[in-house]
Parts: sequence; structure tokens; C-alpha cells
Amino acid sequence: MRYLMIPVLFFSISMVLAMEDNLARNGYATASENLKNASKSIDGDIRTHWSSRQRERQWIMVDLGEIRNVGCVIIYWQTCFAEHFSIQVSKDRKTFREVAKTDNGAGGIDAFGFSTVETRFIRIRLEKPGTKWQSYGIYEIEIYEQ
Repeated sequence: MRYLMIPVLFFSISMVLAMEDNLARNGYATASENLKNASKSIDGDIRTHWSSRQRERQWIMVDLGEIRNVGCVIIYWQTCFAEHFSIQVSKDRKTFREVAKTDNGAGGIDAFGFSTVETRFIRIRLEKPGTKWQSYGIYEIEIYEQ
């Protein structure tokens, strides 16, 4: 299995993906714990964000509402980013499999391209914070077919 981590600028992602629909926008977001509502991570407004409580292991998940083809996930981090995290997918919300992982997240924007999979649920497992605050913050999660 190959993983692709693409460091890019916000504007270049927006221009490249402008022709594709962000599947997360029609989804529903939940999280293991909320300091701020998980739905803020998929509302399309880069000025709002989801924040976790101060714990190392957390997750945030997007339910697409139906099984869709997914091959790209983009995360726009707040100051509190994850250094170690993975992206997992599931058709039934019970059995998840990993499609991307990093142990050297640096915040900003993380874009992951992977072989297209059929899935309904996309979960980001946050294993280790990259800052002293021991929490996580995400401005926006975008999910695309390719």
C-alpha cells in the first residue's frame, strides 16, 4: 500500500479541486470528544474550527451518508495539529482500515492521495499532538473522489 503526502498551499488546492465536489460538505461529523462542535470541521468556513479536549488519542469522523468513492483527504489544521495520525475508512462504521498515515505531521495543510476506495465513513485517528497543548484543532476537512 502506498501513501502520498502532498505539502501544498491553500490556493493551489482550491484551484486544482475546484472542479470536484467536496464530499464532506454533505456529510455529518462526529468526534470522540468536542471542545467545539465537530460539524465546524466540514462547514466550508475556514474561519470556524473543531477543537478536541486535551487528550492524546482522539478521533474525528465524517459520515458521507452513503457509500462513495474516495481517494483524497485534505486537513486544514489549526495551531494545535497532530504529529502522528492516520486516515481510516469503513463502509459500516464497525470495521475500519487504514488508507494513509504519517508520523511527521507539521500542521498547516495535509493532503493525502490514495487508491480510490468505496467507503461511507472517514475517520482521522489522532495519536500524538504536535504542540505542547496536547489537543487538536481542525479548520476544515475536505474529502474528494480523487
